[in-house]
Amino acid sequence: MTKRAYLTIAAALGAALTLGLAGCGSGGSRSASTDTKSAAPAVLASTSSTSGSGTITTVGVGTVNGEPDTLTIGIGVTTTEPHAATSLAQNNAVATKVQQALERDGLVAADLQTTGLSLQQAYPSSTGYQVYDEVTATVRNLARAGTMIDDALAAAGDDGRLDMAELSLSSSNPYLASARSQAVKAAKTDASELAAAAGERLGSLVSITDAPQQTGTPYPESFASASAGTSEAPVPIQPGTQQVTVSVTAVWSLAPQAPGS
Repeated sequence: MTKRAYLTIAAALGAALTLGLAGCGSGGSRSASTDTKSAAPAVLASTSSTSGSGTITTVGVGTVNGEPDTLTIGIGVTTTEPHAATSLAQNNAVATKVQQALERDGLVAADLQTTGLSLQQAYPSSTGYQVYDEVTATVRNLARAGTMIDDALAAAGDDGRLDMAELSLSSSNPYLASARSQAVKAAKTDASELAAAAGERLGSLVSITDAPQQTGTPYPESFASASAGTSEAPVPIQPGTQQVTVSVTAVWSLAPQAPGS
């Protein structure tokens, strides 16, 4: 084959190869364009599926004024003797009389608790030993509270004193329930407003905790040193009015957006 024939065949092959490459390049561009268009809805679907996965935490407060129904009193017994064992034995005898007097007036064992007990050298003389014992009583019948205080101090004699008396609302008191209801409603209202402002829908309640806060009413100091058995009438107890505040912390889920929203 002559040199010219070789050149003619080479030129023909080169032209065919050029056309083939051009055709492949044109087909690849169309395929990429089609893939890009079909991928867009998948991204949008993925974004919308995460909507409603967050939470909102709010704090609600409810406050009411109500009449206390419980009185907590602390009766202390202090004895001082030359020897520690003697002082302890004397204190035990007096403290037992106090508890028995309270039980005779209607208190059950579950409402009596020893909340303080100590033995140390007498101060400032340091010539003997002093024992202190305190029993705390929860009085649920306020009409009998004054009589219970009188009888307990009478049983203690000169060794006893009224260390504490505080009025409160029991956990079953309807005023406390009302304050708790107000707090929950306030927390839900705030959560709904926050969700709406963020363009979300409020979902279900995830968790809730409450913390009641009561303003205690200490008993007047003038009764702390009442002499045993000198009262002609029971110590007067006036419940008055007490403010109770309940604070709740609530966590709410965010509901998925409705279709088309």
